[in-house]
Amino acid sequence: MEDERQTLESGLFFIIGTGRCGTTLLQAMLSQHSRLLVPLETGFLTNLEPAIHFSDPLSDSDIDPYLDYCIQYWWWPALGIESERFCQLVRGGMRSAQEIFLWLLWQLAAGSGKVKIGEKTIGNWRRVDRILELFPKAKLIHIYRDPRDVVASLLNQEWWTAKSVVPTAIYCREVLAILKVRERNLRENQLLQVKYEILATQPELELKRICNFLDEEFEPQMLRFDSRSDRGYVDAEADWKDLTLKPLTKKRIGVYRELLTPQEIWTVERILGKLLIEYDYKPDSKIYQRLQWWIPYLAERIKWGLKCFLIGGASRFVDKNPVLKKLSESLTAST
Repeated sequence: MEDERQTLESGLFFIIGTGRCGTTLLQAMLSQHSRLLVPLETGFLTNLEPAIHFSDPLSDSDIDPYLDYCIQYWWWPALGIESERFCQLVRGGMRSAQEIFLWLLWQLAAGSGKVKIGEKTIGNWRRVDRILELFPKAKLIHIYRDPRDVVASLLNQEWWTAKSVVPTAIYCREVLAILKVRERNLRENQLLQVKYEILATQPELELKRICNFLDEEFEPQMLRFDSRSDRGYVDAEADWKDLTLKPLTKKRIGVYRELLTPQEIWTVERILGKLLIEYDYKPDSKIYQRLQWWIPYLAERIKWGLKCFLIGGASRFVDKNPVLKKLSESLTAST
């Protein structure tokens, strides 16, 4: 296992983003490469990493509570990990976050023949410092998309709890602002920024750049991601990830114009401010500011600010229950 762990760690990379920004598309493209694989989301660094609720490395007294926590974690059945074997290894000495994560990733990649494994989980943008603490040589790929399209898409998801533009746009601003700072502070060869719109319209050119970042050669089959045999996600996620089983299209670029009202578009642009320009997006020239928009905008900003103050920060935006229900149904159907 030690040789396998070192091999896996040396080529480790992470895909990060806001969600609804092209992470699954990039996952599908990279996984078509003969040497690259991005398996389904683990949720490890956002939920299962020992230091979050226990200690790293795990103390003797933490072992059983940690194992119970992992096995009862709602996403654990989706991973398909053999729980008995996992418990045996942890009790036998696999105690550190680094060891546990690499083992889980290796299990998800078992039989693939791939030598470089990546991971993507929607909340990993919050854990960049921890990622680099655990894996200093890991590479990060930040894929981003027009924040107005991201907001419009998030609001259309049943698992997204923020049902209005203001908190959703604030969320996008937070992610993009944090990752912009990381871009300035990390080495040039450690973080790569990928613009969804370029990937969707010039896929070969952009994939060559990404492969170069990962020290790999571009392979033409990466463009045929829609015909892949391994989807990279479970049935419970099909409603919002099945588009990656279809050929690339430009139709999703600028879709916010159909899904958001002029007032909502203006609101997103107002909240993003200069970040919109920094990520090379321009304010919509067809939207003209109206004085009456300011009152509801300011009211919701104040309301959201008070909510965050009273509860000590923004509440979680992802509701696991719709996904959990579908996951339970799919697992029941497969047994």
